[in-house]
Amino acid sequence: MKKTMIAAALASTVFSGAAMAWTAGGTGGNIEISGNIQVTPYVTPWEVEVGTAATALDANVTKGSTGAQIQLTKAIPILGIRTNTADPFNGIVGINPQISYNGAVSIDGFVNGVTSMTLPVMDADNPTTEIGSMETKFSAAALSSSFTDAANKTQYSTYADTAGQAFWGGVAKTVAGVVAGNAAVGMLNSLNPDYMSNYNTNQATGYAESNVMDFSPVAQKFSGTYGAGIQAGNKIKITLKTAAANDVIKWKASLPITVSYQ
Repeated sequence: MKKTMIAAALASTVFSGAAMAWTAGGTGGNIEISGNIQVTPYVTPWEVEVGTAATALDANVTKGSTGAQIQLTKAIPILGIRTNTADPFNGIVGINPQISYNGAVSIDGFVNGVTSMTLPVMDADNPTTEIGSMETKFSAAALSSSFTDAANKTQYSTYADTAGQAFWGGVAKTVAGVVAGNAAVGMLNSLNPDYMSNYNTNQATGYAESNVMDFSPVAQKFSGTYGAGIQAGNKIKITLKTAAANDVIKWKASLPITVSYQ
C-alpha cells in the first residue's frame, strides 16, 4: 500500500501538465523529489531489568590492614532479561540478546553457573580515585523453550559458545559451565523470582540437555529468560591499595552493563 501511494505521488508530480512550465530557449534547472519515510521502532519480545543500587554493604577492617570481607545476607540481582508477556513469541531474526559486562565477569570461568566478578573500588567521596578492587562470585542462568508441533517441543538451560547466539556474553560457553534444568530454575528464583514470572515452557515437560539457542526461526514459537546476580551467602572481598588509616572508608563500585540484540 505504501509503495503504491509513493508511485502515484511521483507520477502526479512528473507527468501532470498543470504542474510543468515550458521555457523558450530553456537551459535546464532542478527537479525536486521528496516525501516522508515512516520509521517503525525496532520491537523485540524482551524486557530488561538492571538491578537497583546495593547500599549499606558495610564491614569492619583493622587499621593498617588492606583487606575486608562483606557477608551477604540477601541476593543482589544484577541483570534480568525476560519476555514482556507470558505468551510464546514467533521467531524473529535479530532478537538474540547479547550481553556485555565490560570485562568484569569471567565468562570463561563459569562452572555450574557460577564464576567470578572483579571491579575497581572507588572513593565514594572522590569517584575518580581508585582505592582498591572487589571480587565476588557471580551467578547466571538462562532457560529457553521452543515449539514447532506436538512432536517437537523442548526446553533447556542455555549456554552460548559463539557471538550471535542467545544470551552470548552473559552465560557459560560450554555445557559444563551452565547450571542445568531444575537447578537453573532454582538459581533464577533465588536471585529474583521475577526472572521466571513470564517464562513459558512451550508445553515441554522436563529439561533436555543444555544447549545453545537461536530465536530466529519464524516457523517456531519460543520463550526464554535470563537472570544474573550475587547469591545470598556469598562474600564480597575488598582489597585496598593502601593500608586502612581513616576511621571510615567510603567505597563504591560500578558495573557497566550493555544489552544488545543480534
